[in-house]
Amino acid sequence: YSFYRLSSHLNNDLVYKIIKILFYLLLLTIFLEYYQFDVLNLLHGFQADNERIRLMTPEPSQGLVIANVILLMNSVYLISENKKILNYMNILLLIIVNLLILSKAGILLIVLSFIIAYFFNTSVKTKLRTFPFFILLIVIAGLFINDTIFSMIEKDIDSFSSFATRASTLIASGISLVYYPLGEGYGTYLAFLPDLIEISFEWLQDVSGLQLNDYEILNIVNTGKNLAVKSGIGFQIVQTGILAIIFYIGIFVLTFK
Repeated sequence: YSFYRLSSHLNNDLVYKIIKILFYLLLLTIFLEYYQFDVLNLLHGFQADNERIRLMTPEPSQGLVIANVILLMNSVYLISENKKILNYMNILLLIIVNLLILSKAGILLIVLSFIIAYFFNTSVKTKLRTFPFFILLIVIAGLFINDTIFSMIEKDIDSFSSFATRASTLIASGISLVYYPLGEGYGTYLAFLPDLIEISFEWLQDVSGLQLNDYEILNIVNTGKNLAVKSGIGFQIVQTGILAIIFYIGIFVLTFK
């Protein structure tokens, strides 16, 4: 959003040059981390413990956001220049990057965004012409999600703590919106959020019937380290309440208008 506001006051040629530079830097980073995943470890606060591409960010899911934003901006530029072949290649690269990083939430959100864009951003004529292709893509995505993403989520629930942490903190943001409609504040949330996370975790266990790993949750609540909602929008809801919802609904409406 900050880039959008800045670019509205810049010359279009300069904006396109910035997008190109970001695009080529992204390609270079992907190439380096794909062939030698720890080559950029010196630029990180901690060393990588797996071979998933993270694009000089703390974790792969954050790297995915950066990659998608840059590639989508590049796609807008290519469309404006009527460079269809290059745009198709750019979209193919976007799919490949998402498969390489393999962020569960990222892939689910891309599929959901594609469905929303198809129904709200295309004409009836375009829908009728591309409907078979749309169904084919949804079937392929559904099979991939069922075979790969859901199995990763199941493994995460059984063996790790990230599912419990992400789900509990996200639920806590919803509870916070009810208790504190105008938000908990940028600093005072530190005093209120831990109790809401504990409530959310207990509720999640009761509803799901699963014995979730509470190691990370307990560490967050007891020490205050990394105390936050593991979702950017969810965390902003905790801090600013309904104002964050209004802000993002506004962006959503303008995007798909």
